[in-house]
Amino acid sequence: MICTSRSIDLQTVVIRVKDNDPGIPESVKLRILDHLFTTKEVGKGTRLGLAIARQIV
Repeated sequence: MICTSRSIDLQTVVIRVKDNDPGIPESVKLRILDHLFTTKEVGKGTRLGLAIARQIV
């Protein structure tokens, strides 16, 4: 989930990225920000990945 908001002084944008998965295996952590990396099987849909979240920031 990605949430954005402005600070009270309106000078800063706050971007929050929340991972709601129960945990990330070490093998996945090493590649988690790689472009087009996924742990889903082919044809099982896509989600907003951390690589995309990283580009937004």
